[in-house]
Amino acid sequence: MPPTPHPPVPFELTALRRRATPLRVGLLHVPVAGGGPGPLAELVRQRRAVALDLLLLSHAVWPLSSPDPIVAPSTLWARALGVDARPGIRATISRSWSWLEHRRLVSTARASRARAITILCEDGSGRPWQHPVEEKEPFFQLPHAYWESGLHTDLGLAGKAVLLIGLSLQHEAPYFELPLDRGSRWYGLSERTVRLGLRELRAVKLLRTWVERRPSANSPTGYAFDRRHSLNSLNAFARRRQRSEL
Repeated sequence: MPPTPHPPVPFELTALRRRATPLRVGLLHVPVAGGGPGPLAELVRQRRAVALDLLLLSHAVWPLSSPDPIVAPSTLWARALGVDARPGIRATISRSWSWLEHRRLVSTARASRARAITILCEDGSGRPWQHPVEEKEPFFQLPHAYWESGLHTDLGLAGKAVLLIGLSLQHEAPYFELPLDRGSRWYGLSERTVRLGLRELRAVKLLRTWVERRPSANSPTGYAFDRRHSLNSLNAFARRRQRSEL
């Protein structure tokens, strides 16, 4: 039986009451002590930048079609991602949806000349998506300013990965720490990727980094140094960009 036809979904994030997208920590790492790589690691390792953007955007726009699947042509997805001028982008988007479906991050069905996209749990378990609050799972928020400011076109894959990690770590604190070895142990990212991601965030003035000294009985000098990072507000970043474009 052919799937039930649904009208195309307009990607108007301003029509949503919520101003951020809830994302499970399970996208980044196994949410237990010590962690372990989540689906993000494979997205980065296989350089699936378009697939990551499609995954994040599908979670952002899903309330516009809920409870129905998201139905939109590749051209609309490409335009929303700011990659519509790339040659072969429609094929790249199609392959990216197939890749995400194979990793049980979305399910898809044919809908005329488009795909009907149903989001699944971000942890790759293949479970139907429910708000993480309903399942008492840890989550963080990706503000819609990420899309509205064009930040998704400024950052490379490493920058996007570290931004998501930073948002999850700075969830209830004014700063976060991300030792390079933790990037590998907890998130499955190489030290080079973490270093590059931090550099990209600083380059767009979204990240501040400083070093603080603290007492340490294990140090021969009696103190140790901690490198700390703080993400600036994405909403403030978007407002500054809007003012600069006036």
